[in-house]
Amino acid sequence: MGVAVIAATCMCFHPYAHAYSLWSTSAVGCVPVSASGLVVTAGAVTATAGNTVTLYCAGPTSIGRPVTHIEITYKGGGTPEPTEARDTQAAARLDQFFRGIATAEFIEVSKETGAETSKCAVQSNGSFQIATDAGKCSETGSIPNIDKNFYYVRIMVKSGLFAGQDMSVYGVSLSWRPTASP
Repeated sequence: MGVAVIAATCMCFHPYAHAYSLWSTSAVGCVPVSASGLVVTAGAVTATAGNTVTLYCAGPTSIGRPVTHIEITYKGGGTPEPTEARDTQAAARLDQFFRGIATAEFIEVSKETGAETSKCAVQSNGSFQIATDAGKCSETGSIPNIDKNFYYVRIMVKSGLFAGQDMSVYGVSLSWRPTASP
């Protein structure tokens, strides 16, 4: 009984214990700018070696809470065993360039002017396994105003230059977390 109480108490303090998913979409439900260099399989959109794929996803049409985080679920861009060359920031950036990267950006479009405003973005850290990375939108977030704005999410998937360095994206989501967790 005591162990169960301790486990339940620890779960309440986990940074993701109070995350609420407000909106999400699978990458296969998004519209690609071009079909060149992309493959759709197993619920994922993959940019083949040396290609960049841009996807546009219809955003939320109704959300009653502030959007505080954007998350991207992906596979690829992982770095093998660390070496001395990867210890510098420049080498790490170069490694990312060759290995691939995925980004997602939540964008607001004014119905009145057509002006676009980036609300938040996330960039993948790289993983050989399916992983989800989150980016913070703002400290307090803002509730999307669908009366005055349109919303969409732009996903960019860039694979490494060589075969076997493909980058895949499974989906993206927007969430609300009442605390300032990562």
